[in-house]
Amino acid sequence: MSYFRHNDKYAVLAQKNNYLSRAAYKLLEIHTKYNILRTGRNIIDIGAAPGSWTQVILQINPTAIVTAVDIEPMQITNKRVIPILSDIVLYNCTDKYDVLLSDIAPYLSGIKTIDNIKCQELHYTVLQMIHKVLNHHGMAVIKLFRFQYYNDIVRELKKLFKFIHPFKPAASRDSSNEIYIVCLHKLAS
Repeated sequence: MSYFRHNDKYAVLAQKNNYLSRAAYKLLEIHTKYNILRTGRNIIDIGAAPGSWTQVILQINPTAIVTAVDIEPMQITNKRVIPILSDIVLYNCTDKYDVLLSDIAPYLSGIKTIDNIKCQELHYTVLQMIHKVLNHHGMAVIKLFRFQYYNDIVRELKKLFKFIHPFKPAASRDSSNEIYIVCLHKLAS
């Protein structure tokens, strides 16, 4: 299955460099700026399919064990990857992680009210995951959409982390309302 629907600079680069999607360049840019992947042995990748963020993790951190969660199957196999085929809303994770990455997105309908609810549900599910599975001093990168509840989610993240930094990578399309929140040093619960 091809994940390259557009023929832009990052899609071409991803194909050339054997990444499964252009999203790899978003995480590479975030890592370059915030060094988020060098530390941490246990990493959870939420919304992981097709696997380009997992590819980047494995490339940068040679000791990382990645739990990759998505409702779609992963397109890579590696002994350091634990694929979990599950809807994140239903996934009952009990493990602890040093880094939580979330590039998850709902299937959008184009109907603003419905899409707001879908985004809100996913964003709050990711917040619950942070509370439950992220270690003290852990780090997270979370994709948010600038919908109705965006500011509420950011306020909650500010309570959980010492530093949060909104960041829009160059690989994000200008037309996209996605933004990544880089969260550093989770506070004690």
